[in-house]
Amino acid sequence: MFRDEDAFRDYLERSEVVVVGTLTSFGERAEGRAYGTLHVERVLRGPAGADIDLHPTGGFLSGEPGQRVIALLSTQRGEMRLHSFCAASGLYGYSEPLEGYMKEALQLRPL
Repeated sequence: MFRDEDAFRDYLERSEVVVVGTLTSFGERAEGRAYGTLHVERVLRGPAGADIDLHPTGGFLSGEPGQRVIALLSTQRGEMRLHSFCAASGLYGYSEPLEGYMKEALQLRPL
């Protein structure tokens, strides 16, 4: 997916918003509607409201309501969408080590 750690950090750096939250809905989307909704628990970067509609742009996307995740988002086509790159969807299962790594990487390369 990424050739090395620097490539992942570049991908992370290009995201405008990074949040930790819980999926409140997830799955098939109707025309013009979000693929899911994320209730935000913590913001690691950028502005974010209490709930975020998830609009995928690519990558392998999986999840289920109630799952804790880390979401990376960026403005695409005039709206906030999941920040994807190749197979990376912008939505990752939550773990404390992953959150810690992202916090550290974002401090090293601030927006």
